[in-house]
Amino acid sequence: MANRKVTVVRSVKISGQWKFINPNKAQKLKIPNDEGRWYICWRTGNKKEWQRADSWTHAMSLKLKKEAELHAISAGVALPTPNPARLTIADAVTQFKEDLTMLDRKDQEQRPRAIQGIVQSRFPPGV
Repeated sequence: MANRKVTVVRSVKISGQWKFINPNKAQKLKIPNDEGRWYICWRTGNKKEWQRADSWTHAMSLKLKKEAELHAISAGVALPTPNPARLTIADAVTQFKEDLTMLDRKDQEQRPRAIQGIVQSRFPPGV
């Protein structure tokens, strides 16, 4: 059975030393939530892996997401890897604005057809 457990851990300074402690223990020691660092941790085989979180709420959302990912992997679901070569929305908007400035024409009747041609060339149907 695959490892599917994810835990939230805090790193706080106690008596001048940074220590990893359970959030419940930090609460008992009355350490405020905004002090220290938040992490999630899980095991991949025998290796312990960590991911930093910004706050308690961010750590909890990362925990739920990672648990779902680990459950999917243990069930045999192949997760897609991110494709860095894929056109992002921000890049598409930038390219579209550049194309519009190149098409700055006096005749406004041609503009909708030109925009439609640009969109169809950037995003072919069926993709």
